[in-house]
Formats: sequence, structure tokens, C-alpha cells
Amino acid sequence: MSGTVYKRCTKCGNRVKERTCGKCGLVGRFSRAFRAYVGKDAEERWVRQLRSGFPTRKDAERALRELLNSVEDGGFVATSTMSLAAFLRDEWLPVIAPPRVKYETWSDRKRNLEDHVISRLGGVALGDLNAAHFNRLYADLLRDGRVHQPGGLSPTSVRRIHAMIRKALNDAVRWGLLTRNVALPPTRRP
Repeated sequence: MSGTVYKRCTKCGNRVKERTCGKCGLVGRFSRAFRAYVGKDAEERWVRQLRSGFPTRKDAERALRELLNSVEDGGFVATSTMSLAAFLRDEWLPVIAPPRVKYETWSDRKRNLEDHVISRLGGVALGDLNAAHFNRLYADLLRDGRVHQPGGLSPTSVRRIHAMIRKALNDAVRWGLLTRNVALPPTRRP
């Protein structure tokens, strides 16, 4: 495993070697980025991780070291490009289907996810989800979440939908599709 730290133009994203961006002409305002090769995929092609937006070279090098250490420790999970809709429909709902739960329970979960979550956030990649997506979703559901009539859902219904999302993303973490569940509150550090 190896990686490279480099300067990146904050305007156009081009890789910069001099004091001026060769693509857009921006002078002196650059961030740092790194590219790391973290292993090979099923077709034996190298898997590459790109991260950018670091203010200093030292910050980018620290993040690169952390990434390479997590790869060596086995704790690295590649960012999933699967959409939330594909994950919920193709991966999660079939796993929790009857006989694991009653048919009515499964049917209710499927309907709630299709009507309220997939219709609003289905196109977002699993790896791109963040807490802001869910905050907006819950606010929208409270304001105008009813499907066949005007008005919002009750707070109890929104909490049940949140519990389903939290459970689904916990399973995604367990299955190695995500590094952490963004539907959980952040953990406090001492």
C-alpha cells in the first residue's frame, strides 16, 4: 500500500505543481489532497482512494497514514457507491423478510421505506449519506409526509421510520458497506 500527497486547486480541482494553477490560473490558494492505493478488487485492478480539502500538507499526511494503517489492520471499508434505494430494496429488505418477521410487519416496513425514505433519499449513494440528509428528511416528514392527503406524519411515525433507518444502516456497517452509521448520534470523546 502506498500513497501520494499533492497540492490541489481550490477553484477547479486540478493537481498543481507550481505556484499557479495551469488550468484556471489561480495563484496561491490551494488545498492538499492524497491518493492512496489500498488493495486490489475482484478483477485484480488496484483500488484507489482519493481525499482532498486538507489545509496543510501535514494534515494530509496524517490522514494518509491513518488510512494506510486502517488498511493494514483490516478496519478499512471502501466508500460504497451503491444507492440507498438499491441497498434497502436489494440487500436489507430481503434479509429481514418473512419468516424472520411477520408478513404484516415486513410489509409495513417496506411501504414506509418506499413511500417516505426511498422516494426522498433513494438516489443518494450509501457512502455519501450524512446526518443533514436525515435531519431534512425528518423535518419534511413532520411537515408534509402524508402520501395521499395533505399534512405531516406524527412524531411517533417519524421515530419509527428513524428506527428502521438506524437498523438498516447498523446492518450496513456490520456487512462492511459503511464505516459508521450516520443515523446514530455522534459518540462523545473524553
